[in-house]
Amino acid sequence: MIQKGYILEVLEGGLRAKVETFQGEILDNVLLLHPYGSSSNPILNDSSLILLFFSLGSKTNAFGIPYNALLQPDLEAGEKTVGNLSVGNKITFKANGDIEVIATNDMIETVVNKTLTASGDVNETMENKTVTASSNITLSASTVDIGDAVDLVLNNSAVMQVVVPGGSSAGTYPVTIVSPGQTKVNA
Repeated sequence: MIQKGYILEVLEGGLRAKVETFQGEILDNVLLLHPYGSSSNPILNDSSLILLFFSLGSKTNAFGIPYNALLQPDLEAGEKTVGNLSVGNKITFKANGDIEVIATNDMIETVVNKTLTASGDVNETMENKTVTASSNITLSASTVDIGDAVDLVLNNSAVMQVVVPGGSSAGTYPVTIVSPGQTKVNA
């Protein structure tokens, strides 16, 4: 037997739920099913629905697939979206082959190694980004444009001044970099 119902309460962090069937019957222990490799803790609102299945017709062994029709994004044929649609975070596998990632807040990556390979341009625009590594970070390309960061590294053409605020040597003096020494930035 298959029915639809409303999720009243999510239990055990999204493993089970308390559900009301469309006929008004309360089921206290419905197992929530998610596709392999994914899990969720469904948001509760007036459109938190569940498709219910009953093993051998027994309502004591109910399981179901949660969904929320109002949060479903508009997709073209062949597209798939995963994410926290209640706040707009999502990854969409587009019909044309693109992958669109939308994060409405912080995006946190924790990896041992990360390799970025692109056959075309890689454009990433953001206000603030911090990259922290416990090992080396290597960028390999015919040209690596690190913008203003080169201006912040001492090199043979760097221009500096030393200001001595007081005493017999008070004043501003130009400094010439003879040897830039070792730097952590290669540009």
